[in-house]
Amino acid sequence: MILRRLNEKKKVAEEALFFVKNGITLGLGEHYDVRIFLKLLVQKIKKEKLNVRIVVISNIMKKLVSRYRLDVEMFKKGMKVDLVVNGVDNIDKHFNVTRGLNFAFVQEKYFEYNAKRVLLIVDSGKFVNDVLDDWIYVKWEYMHKINFIDKIIRVKGDYYKIKINKYEIQKIKHLESELEAIGGSGLFSKFKEVVIIGYDNNLKKAFIRPREKLLQVAVDFSDKNKALKLIESIEEYVDIIEVGNSLIKSEGYGFVKKLKNYKKLISIDARVINKEELNLAIREGGDIVSVLGGSSNKDTQEIIREAKKNNKKVLIDLIDVKVELRLKRLVEILRLNEKPDIICVNSENVYNLRGLIKLCRINRIMVALSGKITKNKMKDLMSYDPDIFLIEEVITKSNNPRKIAKEMSDFLEKGKMY
Repeated sequence: MILRRLNEKKKVAEEALFFVKNGITLGLGEHYDVRIFLKLLVQKIKKEKLNVRIVVISNIMKKLVSRYRLDVEMFKKGMKVDLVVNGVDNIDKHFNVTRGLNFAFVQEKYFEYNAKRVLLIVDSGKFVNDVLDDWIYVKWEYMHKINFIDKIIRVKGDYYKIKINKYEIQKIKHLESELEAIGGSGLFSKFKEVVIIGYDNNLKKAFIRPREKLLQVAVDFSDKNKALKLIESIEEYVDIIEVGNSLIKSEGYGFVKKLKNYKKLISIDARVINKEELNLAIREGGDIVSVLGGSSNKDTQEIIREAKKNNKKVLIDLIDVKVELRLKRLVEILRLNEKPDIICVNSENVYNLRGLIKLCRINRIMVALSGKITKNKMKDLMSYDPDIFLIEEVITKSNNPRKIAKEMSDFLEKGKMY
């Protein structure tokens, strides 16, 4: 059991590296699981020559990071942190988290609640139905403010653990307000944006995103200056920036280097068909590489295996597969030992689309929809429940691409289209 969970933690830490981008300010939490992530982080920083600003909240973690000869500084109020990586003791389906002793609750809450994004490393033993069923650690000075304690036990020093009478509170957010939000308790529930990478109770890989749908924009100009200007205007509202095939042909893979400072996932529409082409595509960076769906099973298997070795995600684009054969081809792909991370389907023909998406769901593979998606079409396609909307001309050819990107982003976030 212990060995299995340790292996889970290592796999999860590898997935977490996907979110570490050049130029970010990265916060490292106090949980022991962060140490596994740190070892892999050091390798990535050195291999890819990344510029990462690391901040911590304790001298213990500062000394640990310094041993790897990385620059590290103490977190101060007012610092802007792009990503905080931490572990948990328990977590439930509502993203409510509990942590035990040896945590500076007040400081850690300020650290995480003010970060743009918090990434939590979770193994199968950490998932619970409701964190309120377990003990919650509280500092004595906050105890008198809680009116619904069922049981109380002194643990160490001025720390106590309490059992909550859940019938006296309606929502966990109400509990946080009772504890004065950023207070001395081991309950965490007010993250701005949380990503959980881990395993569910059936030991199937779970990748839970901050919002259910992601926005990807394909930048496919042959003019690099025009492409950079567009990216600059829409970057705030998109989750994934795609370097289009035409842009790659005109500027080469070297263009990807110019996007290193953007704190977004970078997808390369290389449409590789073998391992040699993949190595050319990933040499300059990027996070996701596209593969043509019509590639042979042998080549597809080798490409996915090689990509995973380099900590890259693989998107298989079924654009070159006839509509009536898409489902059959997907079944073939799913029989491979190594599976892709994303399947991309052209939504202009929805034949068998629900079946395709259902199969991907069962196998924990994300689905991206492409194909001249407008604002109105996005609304219609929501019923198919994709993970990613891949947008092209409606943004790239717009007189006001920033406005369109914002409207689409707001719709995915709030369900409202202007």
